Amino acid sequence: MIAKALLPPQYVNVSAAVTYSDELSATHFRTYVRLVGLAWRDEEHTRLPPLSLAELAALCHLKSRVMRLHLKALVQEGLLTIQGASRAYRIQVQEPEGTTASFSEPLMPRAAADQPAERAVTTAPPSAAVQANLDALATFGVRPTVAQARRAAALPHVTPDLIRAWGNELQSRPSVRNLPGLLLYQLSTTKQPPVPERRGGARPAPQDTTATPLPEPETAVSPVLPDAIRSGLHNLGWSGPTTEVAQAYAAEPARVAGLLTHWQAADDPTIKSRAALFRAALRAGSWPPPIPEAEETSGRRYIEGPYAAFIQH
Repeated sequence: MIAKALLPPQYVNVSAAVTYSDELSATHFRTYVRLVGLAWRDEEHTRLPPLSLAELAALCHLKSRVMRLHLKALVQEGLLTIQGASRAYRIQVQEPEGTTASFSEPLMPRAAADQPAERAVTTAPPSAAVQANLDALATFGVRPTVAQARRAAALPHVTPDLIRAWGNELQSRPSVRNLPGLLLYQLSTTKQPPVPERRGGARPAPQDTTATPLPEPETAVSPVLPDAIRSGLHNLGWSGPTTEVAQAYAAEPARVAGLLTHWQAADDPTIKSRAALFRAALRAGSWPPPIPEAEETSGRRYIEGPYAAFIQH
């Protein structure tokens, strides 16, 4: 169990620049505040005691794997510096704007006479190359005054062309919600421009279909079914269009008439749908079975085997 002596006795103060930063997620901010609190024994309130990764994870209520990711993100944000191995990390807090955290002073305003003189902070103007990078970043919503933006703009591999390439690529992705933050992360972690999408093969250029109108599709003339066949389909329980029946009848009228007669005469009580069986036989190209001599009626008969034509006397 982690000793309670490591925890600050009252409260933890952090810089307003970090508290209201739009570049830091809520989970990383919570971890940063907890780490700042562990530096309360240091005179400058910036150095944490040597702690292992497991101890840091326990103090921050995280798993060791997640704790490692949080430390990496805070280092990339420029809020921490880490030395040593995972068994004894030596972490130092990097406060922005030259501010430091305080821990045991009461939260009340001091008199104006007790206020120390404000320290002037002077920064050298950026070079022409860095300023060009900052101007390119500003077109994608990145504020040039943010420390992370200035660090990304000063990287040797970052150029306005690389910024515009990644900015346009990330802007075209519908899932990107924090374009400035993700753009700075990409510039800090990669030196190459985005690779065009290659999945699914080469995409052909869209064709202009307004120049010449497309020809009208030819409408096929559906064959006409005789009234006797339509009546037989109705008695069979056929539902839906009769296009395929008409096409089959135009090609083989004897087969269609024979199948229709056969399934109309079927009286098997186990049959649930005679129309379905007729449709299956029609699509399979089957012929109706031959009728025995004793069952011939109305002068109709089959000759020359089961696939002979259906004829009338």
